[in-house]
Amino acid sequence: MANKAQIPTNNSALIAMIADEDTITGFLLAGVGNVDLRRKTNYLIVDSKTTIKAIEDAFKEFTTKEDIAIVLISQYVSCYLS
Repeated sequence: MANKAQIPTNNSALIAMIADEDTITGFLLAGVGNVDLRRKTNYLIVDSKTTIKAIEDAFKEFTTKEDIAIVLISQYVSCYLS
């Protein structure tokens, strides 16, 4: 497998996550986490202290970034918003 040629791509797509700590931890352990050059992550950990404005701002940021293809919002967060 070491001699297998890599398929060249011009860009890559990321998954952004807005979820509770356990869900984020699982995805990070699976290798989904990313930190860009500006030290911005592709996830927001939501707990009881997270404001709705912070969640909305993260959603707007994730949906405007060109390298993010999917924004995953956990059921915990969706129930928190309603």
